[in-house]
Amino acid sequence: MSPQASAPKPKHLGAQYAAQWQDAGVVAAYPKRPPYGEETIGFLIDLIPDGAPRRVLDAGCGTGDLARHLAPHVDAVDAVDASGAMIAAGRALPGGDARNVTWIDSPMEVAPIDGPYGLIVGGESIHWMDWAAVFEQFTSVLAPDCVMAMCGRLDPDPPWQAELRALIPDHSTNVDFEPYDPIDVVASRGYFEEQGRHHTGVRTFAQSTADHVEAIHSRNGFSRERMPDGGVAFDAGVPSVAHSPWRRRARGDPAT
Repeated sequence: MSPQASAPKPKHLGAQYAAQWQDAGVVAAYPKRPPYGEETIGFLIDLIPDGAPRRVLDAGCGTGDLARHLAPHVDAVDAVDASGAMIAAGRALPGGDARNVTWIDSPMEVAPIDGPYGLIVGGESIHWMDWAAVFEQFTSVLAPDCVMAMCGRLDPDPPWQAELRALIPDHSTNVDFEPYDPIDVVASRGYFEEQGRHHTGVRTFAQSTADHVEAIHSRNGFSRERMPDGGVAFDAGVPSVAHSPWRRRARGDPAT
């Protein structure tokens, strides 16, 4: 890999914003995010070549949304995250106590990992890391002819999206935010060679609008601990339909 040193990391992905994943409120809100579906898990497992180690590294695992669901299909999963609170929450969730999941409370850049791995996954996480450090590490532990997959969840717009969009500039604590594609921002700097993208099929599940709003507080710039009023004004600004259920369509977006 040949990083382009002339392209600095965007300010909105800086360490001061990455630190929000340590916040208790963000951890508590995280389970409100849409889950990865079975198709996403199956696609990731199929990326492991025949004969490669059936071992997976989940880099920036959070509460283990990927690690816990990959574990039944492989020999071992090393789930690494810099937030001990996220790991504690993941251990308590279904599958979090699986014997073949090793939880590692450490920044990915210095994590005590031991390959080789047949697959490395990063679920909405890699863009927060020190790319030079972690990709050097990934290269050293990834088995030959194996890949890393960056994964994300494509969240649909709710009927009140226009109202939410109008609220965000006044309430987000990430004053440097700018729209970005997490895969492009890493690949364009030479750290990651994209081999393709795969969008899984659309899944539908029911969620109250209150839970949808709570999920926003697990996202960049919406930690309740960092919002001046704990997010009260933001929540109050959401339309009155916020207490009615609605059906969300979600799909995964793995790329390799």
